[in-house]
Amino acid sequence: MGTVKSVRVAFCVVLVFMLFVISCDEYRDLRYGAILFQQGSEAVSGDSVLKNADGSIIIAGNSGNNLWVAKIDSNTDVVWEKIYDTGGPDAKKNNTRIIALDDGGYLIATVLSQSYGDGSYNVWLIQTDDSGNTVWEKTWHTENQSTVRSLTKTTDGNYLVAGTIYNSADSQVNGWILKTDNTGSCIWQKRYTQFNIISSVRPIGSGQYLVAGYTDYDDDTVGVFDAAAMIIDTNGTVLKAQSYGRISMTLKIKSAVAMPDGGYLLAGDAIGSRGTGAPDSNCIFIKVDENLALQWQTEYDFNTDVDAITSVVATSDGGAVALGFGWTGTIIHNRDVFCMKISADGTSQWQKLYELGISGEAEYGYDIHETQDGFTASGNVALQGFVMGMDENGDIPGADIDIRNGSITGHSLSLVSYEDMKDVYNTEAEETAVASTVTAINSGITKL
Repeated sequence: MGTVKSVRVAFCVVLVFMLFVISCDEYRDLRYGAILFQQGSEAVSGDSVLKNADGSIIIAGNSGNNLWVAKIDSNTDVVWEKIYDTGGPDAKKNNTRIIALDDGGYLIATVLSQSYGDGSYNVWLIQTDDSGNTVWEKTWHTENQSTVRSLTKTTDGNYLVAGTIYNSADSQVNGWILKTDNTGSCIWQKRYTQFNIISSVRPIGSGQYLVAGYTDYDDDTVGVFDAAAMIIDTNGTVLKAQSYGRISMTLKIKSAVAMPDGGYLLAGDAIGSRGTGAPDSNCIFIKVDENLALQWQTEYDFNTDVDAITSVVATSDGGAVALGFGWTGTIIHNRDVFCMKISADGTSQWQKLYELGISGEAEYGYDIHETQDGFTASGNVALQGFVMGMDENGDIPGADIDIRNGSITGHSLSLVSYEDMKDVYNTEAEETAVASTVTAINSGITKL
């Protein structure tokens, strides 16, 4: 492929300074620091990130209308980067997920909009080798609007792709899960007609999976959603299901994770009036036990108008760290990435706001993972995708980045659990697979 420039512009002072203030091993491990990527005037987005055993980072998202993936080594140099040309359709922003495979390669799932194959929206699944070269790829036709929110390996060596599809029969958006084998062939797929939005699917052992998102099944108010969770088996059959809500409040679960005590943590945002004026959006955490029964719930306000959690990860001390973004005022471009740590009982331990770009630019945090000594996160800043490493306190020592200790207020949500939803969610529908052809091309991505 063509030569990839490694020109450090915005962060040249940061990285040079870091070499002097921390050891080479710390620097090479990408424990601390931030890297921005840009391709000319095209917008680059870092939707999904993972860290390999050798310390290298894989980041996946969009470059313009195409799918983009890059590998960064332990010296923060770009090893390779690819754009997978869709041939016309748009790869939808924040709809790309990537996982590492046992053979050293990667599996990527995303969504293509416009007419591609025989439908207007399609789920695109690509397996690559360890250099990003395509091994195989398939598209799965879905009706109209579709999203990909989760991609995971199964215990039997297959894959689950999850998100939403549009049901033209009743003009509703439904949760959808596709299971494929290791060549991308469909094993089964199910549409969960009353589980409207599936945001997260996580393996929990014994061939079972935690599915989280939100539903409007239990609320008579149009547009008001309840938090929802279910446990499915390897065939997609619902074993347990529960929804959680509060009158006249929307609860959107964006991410979920299994906790060390055997229970599960659901995270997202709560939108609604709290008796203080116009509705606003705050961060929420809902802790449930292994049977999905409520244990505790809490809400945190960064004292901005809108706070939204996009990703949560369990930490080795029994707590959790959540990534997201927030903004104040009516100008939505004035957003900052935030990260916060809670203890096992939901108590806030620290919270940070990061201004990665120029003040006033739109900044989104999308994905976070725990590493040996901290966390790795990805997202985008205006036209640039980013990946950053933080220490165990959410700090980036030595970096020339505006990091503020967020001021937050905690509230009790006083949620209620509704009836067991297992029978309601156990519905199924069929879709059709269609073939596609893509080509990996040199991308011209520049590391800033």
